[in-house]
Amino acid sequence: MASRTASWPPTPRASSGAWGRSAPDAAHADTAGPYQVLARKYRPGHFRDLIGQEAMVQTLTNAWLYAALALSLTHILDNRSIATAAATRNREDGRQSGYESVQLQRNLPDGPGLGYQVSAERGVFDRYAAQAAWQTDHAVLSAGVARAGHNSDARVGASGGMAWLGDSVFLSRRIDGSFAVVEVADYPGVTLLHDNRPVTRTDSRGRALVSGLRGYEANRIGIDPADLPMDADVDALEALLTPPARSGVALRLGVERVRSASFRLVGADGKALPAGSVLRVAGQSRSFPVGFDGKAFASGLAGRTRVLARWPGHECSTWLPAIDPGDEVPELGTLRCE
Repeated sequence: MASRTASWPPTPRASSGAWGRSAPDAAHADTAGPYQVLARKYRPGHFRDLIGQEAMVQTLTNAWLYAALALSLTHILDNRSIATAAATRNREDGRQSGYESVQLQRNLPDGPGLGYQVSAERGVFDRYAAQAAWQTDHAVLSAGVARAGHNSDARVGASGGMAWLGDSVFLSRRIDGSFAVVEVADYPGVTLLHDNRPVTRTDSRGRALVSGLRGYEANRIGIDPADLPMDADVDALEALLTPPARSGVALRLGVERVRSASFRLVGADGKALPAGSVLRVAGQSRSFPVGFDGKAFASGLAGRTRVLARWPGHECSTWLPAIDPGDEVPELGTLRCE
């Protein structure tokens, strides 16, 4: 039986086979460098060398040639005042330019008051401006000056409005929307509120025009109770009003002027009526409590008025003297209740 011997490792052959490469391939493998992707080997070094990307090249080039940088700082001083500073740097066709500005502004209030604006700018040309406005219940007066380069200007202005409702004519600020004539009894100088913001005061007849109402929407109209005198009988301090668009309506708030007085009540024995006694004006259903040491208060008085007092197991009455309409809440002193 024939036998065959083999050695390990096998000897490379001249032709390629299962055990290795040919001699020329082996020599080439020894001298070749690391493999490099063709896209990296021929990668362009400048935007202008890109092929088929003209739009992107133009966009990036313009971004560099026309670059801009802006910085702005705003500081709120209070609910109506604001200060602003800004700076801008531009590049255009390789040339640089700048712009700086500062501004101080105070907005007009909802009611009477002052508003103003002062600004300064420096750039291609310098510009300075100052303007102010004074707002009253009946008009807005404004004035301003400005200078830009070698040009200067000044201006003044005034705006206002007039409304007629019922038998009265009212002067007001410019009326852009709906309005209402509000009556607060006959109390002058009462502050009226629109959506909890003070807007105007009543005149000598207790009436005022409130403009700037939203048509076909609910507007909350109210009064500041701190402005009401002691003789005011308040049923409601505010009301919701929905006026038609660009129209006027009348509103009478639930405030009435009544005659009131404070006094001290004693019984037939000269002792103060007990605290908690109930006091009622004759002919009225409204009652008032008696406080410590017989102190009492009553409203709805008309001329000489009889009042009745009642406490458990007892009752008495007395007459209050006529009250001068000019006295808000007079002190009548000690009165005997029998």
